[in-house]
Parts: sequence; structure tokens; C-alpha cells
Amino acid sequence: KVQQGEELYHNYGPDVLHFPKCERQQILAHQYQFVCECTACSVDGTKEPQYALKCEHCPASIWLESGEPKCNSCGRNANVRKFCRRIDLLDQKLGSLQNGLDSAVDFVDSIVEEAVRLYSSKNIMFGSVMDTCAMFYASKKVWDKALDCSERSCLVVETATGKFSQTYALELLKLCAIKIDAQEYKREDSQLKEDALFCVELLKQCKVYELKHLSKVLRW
Repeated sequence: KVQQGEELYHNYGPDVLHFPKCERQQILAHQYQFVCECTACSVDGTKEPQYALKCEHCPASIWLESGEPKCNSCGRNANVRKFCRRIDLLDQKLGSLQNGLDSAVDFVDSIVEEAVRLYSSKNIMFGSVMDTCAMFYASKKVWDKALDCSERSCLVVETATGKFSQTYALELLKLCAIKIDAQEYKREDSQLKEDALFCVELLKQCKVYELKHLSKVLRW
């Protein structure tokens, strides 16, 4: 129930998880004739955390799209071509995994390790890689790695879309399903119960029902 004076939110379409600031504002200006000044659109569009990469020389973040790919921490310039080659190679590995090719655990380990070295922990591509690898590890019953990757993916989505978004609820739902399958989490685990109830309630409000992970959590 909406209370009097409570702020209302609406997503006009180009969400922060999938579109950089410049594209979001172009779409909104063309379709709705206004300049968006939401929290996400009020930050420097060239320094959005969901597009940050890791500096090769220190733990700081850099942005290749900024036009000045130079680390603000150590002051060293980024090798753009090298970054692009690393991204392309990682995409190729991830593509073979997503296409259902039978992959060994150590091959997926190498994908995770390179993603950790390449992307900021809040980068949307990092979240996508972690999500894919979490599903692979879960299929192989490598529960510790599945849980670690799923938790990383949840953090990316929560940062980009907020805790009360449908996108975050779907990602958290996967984590709950992995926890249930891992069998090391008992029913009295209060955090699992809390997360599961949160997912079910939010997805019910969004009228999202036909999901295998949701069915698993409801049965649990």
C-alpha cells in the first residue's frame, strides 16, 4: 500500500543494468522528451561502476569508455588493445560454456580467475560470468564454488538494480536454490528462510510464477 507523500518509482525501459548513461538518456529524450536525473543518471556517465575494469597494476578501477583510460590511483595508462583481447578471449571461453559444451571444472576455474582479474566486482559482465559459472558448478555439485559465484552475481545485480527489483529477486532465487541443493543448509537456517520468503513475495507481486527455481524454493 502506498502511503501519502511516499515517493513513487518507475522504470521507463532502458535500465541501468543493460544501458550506459548516454544510451539511457538518448532513449528517454527521444521517447518521452525529458532529461532523466535519477540517482544513476546523476553520476558521471563515464565512471559508472557497472562498466568498470580492473587496473592491471593496482586494485583500482578504470573505464575504457572514458576517453582517458588512465588509472586514477597509480597513474598508469591502460593498454586498450590488450584489454580488448582479454575481453574477447574470455567471451569465447564463456560462449563455449554457454553453448553446452562439456567443460571440465578447471576450465571453468580459469574463466572465474580471469574474470576476477579483468572486471570490477560490480561490473555487469562480471555478474553475468559469475552467474553462468555458478550454474555450471551447481550442475557438477561443486557447491562451494557454486555458492561463491552466485553470491558475487547477486551483489552485482543488487548494486545495479536495487534490492527490491525483480531482477535481483530472480538472482537471489538462484542462490536459494543452490543452497537448498547443497544440502549443507538446514531448514533452520534463518538467512535462507528470509531470502526465500523475500524472493517469493516480490516475484508474486511481479506475477512471476513459472520458474523451476521458484518451484524448488516453494517445495522447500
